[in-house]
Amino acid sequence: MTSLLSISTNVKISDFCEACKINEINVVEPSDNPDQPYKLCNQCHKRLLKYSLRLVEWYNLAVIHSPNKFLLHDDFYDDDGEACQPEVDVIVTKKDKAPTLKNVRNDLESLLDFSINEVVS
Repeated sequence: MTSLLSISTNVKISDFCEACKINEINVVEPSDNPDQPYKLCNQCHKRLLKYSLRLVEWYNLAVIHSPNKFLLHDDFYDDDGEACQPEVDVIVTKKDKAPTLKNVRNDLESLLDFSINEVVS
């Protein structure tokens, strides 16, 4: 049991998927900016390439990469991150929704991310 604990405590925040922020990174997908590839788990990578990200996944990627990047821009997603041309069904549960101003207003870092995403999109 201690070995599992030590393994999990050695995982850095940057080792997690940029989209879901839950699973570990399995894929590095090139983006418009070669210095800033998408770092994703297998499931989010498949959804990104099929224009089928969940709202929170789109939001998290848009905060890091900008909603104007090719795989995230408004030909495929509306201003709130809802997929407009998904190639597979997008199942969104309550936990998959993007944050609102009310959700982030008491957390400075989340509020900054939210404001940047709102200004850019």
